[in-house]
Amino acid sequence: MQSCGLTAYHWCLVGLDLAYLFLGWAAAKGNKYPASRHQNTFVSKCWVGTHIVLGAIVIYGGAVIFILDNQSVSFKNTWVLRLLAVAAVLHSSTVPGMLSKVPGCRKLNVPYYVGTVVINLYTAIQVLCTPTVQNLMQLWGALNAFVYVRLFVFLFHIVSGGADYMVVYTLAMGLAGYFATVANGLHGLSLLIIISPVVGAPLMVSYSRWYHSTFTTSTLTSVESAVVGDATAADRSGGLLFLICSAIHDALDPVDVPHQPSVHVGWYRSLLSWFAADNLPVGDAAKVAALEFTV
Repeated sequence: MQSCGLTAYHWCLVGLDLAYLFLGWAAAKGNKYPASRHQNTFVSKCWVGTHIVLGAIVIYGGAVIFILDNQSVSFKNTWVLRLLAVAAVLHSSTVPGMLSKVPGCRKLNVPYYVGTVVINLYTAIQVLCTPTVQNLMQLWGALNAFVYVRLFVFLFHIVSGGADYMVVYTLAMGLAGYFATVANGLHGLSLLIIISPVVGAPLMVSYSRWYHSTFTTSTLTSVESAVVGDATAADRSGGLLFLICSAIHDALDPVDVPHQPSVHVGWYRSLLSWFAADNLPVGDAAKVAALEFTV
């Protein structure tokens, strides 16, 4: 039986998830969800689409089970719980393809992102091994870290009076991962979020230096030869190694990705009127940036 405080937290989470669903739907109507940085190729669109669908299955499936479990009859279908856990594991498996798009200070945000996903994966395996509603609630809450990011971006822009978006996103990413972990009773794992940049940032920089010092234009020639079929076995092997290392480098590249928020759909513009100067002491840039809820 959950405590009253934890139950109240989960009801707040249901409300937040519904708000995010509405915001995502509104942005999608304007063809702005997912964000433009995920729509540069067909493969990228399919990848992020799979990532979003799997995440939505877990988040909104968890919300439904929480509501059902709070009725007179407790939810006891372990197969449904395991299916949601499988969806969470598959969701985590799509993360490597998302890392190259992570904005903000990448030396911090990529480790934050990976640390959060490791915790999500841990809670998913926990549900697979012991399919209880209590364990599913931890998985549901942990995966909501990606919803918290949007909430904190919104709040930070309001209270900061228009701080740089890259800084705000970095703060939001770290706090979202930590908050989602602590709020769900995973206090020991919260340390992973704290130390992830300490370990991850030097590794990212070291790998980038190794990559640039190891692969030269001769490697590119080998890759082109392998593609057209003129390569020796050694060239093909070198070309394959280059492609693999390049994919890893794209995901772990420590160079920041510029990303500026914008107002995407008409009702956002209506909402801006509430953030007028006579209501809140923030500038126009902060008001616009505060409405960036897209992926």
